[in-house]
Amino acid sequence: MAQNHPHQGGADSLSPAQLEFLKLEIGLLEQRILHLENLQYRLRQFSMALWVATLGVGLGLTSGAVASPFLIAISGLVPTVFMYLDAWYATNAQSFRCRRNEITYFLNFTPYLAPRTREQLTDGKAASTREPDTFYVLDLVGDLTLKHSKAVAYRRSLVVKLTRTARLCFYGLQVLGSSVALGQHLATEYSSPSFWALGLLFPAAVVCLRVWRQYRKSRVLSELGTWAKTQATERADVEHYADFGTEALDTSGFR
Repeated sequence: MAQNHPHQGGADSLSPAQLEFLKLEIGLLEQRILHLENLQYRLRQFSMALWVATLGVGLGLTSGAVASPFLIAISGLVPTVFMYLDAWYATNAQSFRCRRNEITYFLNFTPYLAPRTREQLTDGKAASTREPDTFYVLDLVGDLTLKHSKAVAYRRSLVVKLTRTARLCFYGLQVLGSSVALGQHLATEYSSPSFWALGLLFPAAVVCLRVWRQYRKSRVLSELGTWAKTQATERADVEHYADFGTEALDTSGFR
């Protein structure tokens, strides 16, 4: 239910019906976030189990099995597929999380300013002199509230989620293990130590991705206003969201 007029901010600025809709939205957001996070946990468990099984069979560790470089190579693709799915779920969860943060900001700060407006401020004191922006109710993924926000677009980027440190380490070590195992098998079979270089390809790719991520982050920060830039670089409490100005661009773990 979209509102076509600005709200000053805070629960008192909403009608009883709008407040009930907002309570409903908060409940739906929490359900979706928990659901997507549970799916991510299951993906990681299944990825580890399937990777170990495929690599074990490929190395010929099971009774009567013969080492197969094809299966070893396939074992390296398994975590790659699950890494993409994990990041995709994280991207969707981030959309709901950003919207929840925006509701928190609306209820605690007046006047209400949309993320894009806050990013353009050069001074936190200037917020009190701005006209309030429109706040939309039942905007679950923030299509209306969060549009045109550079910081939100960065946080909801699929590539950014793929390059999270925790995610790269968890799935990257699996790919690295498969690469080293494949290089060792081929080097032994063909008596050529050059195949050991396969183990260096993934670390090189990870370094390139991290460099690109830092470049993208620095560009986003350079485009934010002074006040929003200060807020975005502070490490917010990801559970209680103490930073309401512009949520920290990076959070911990797999988020």
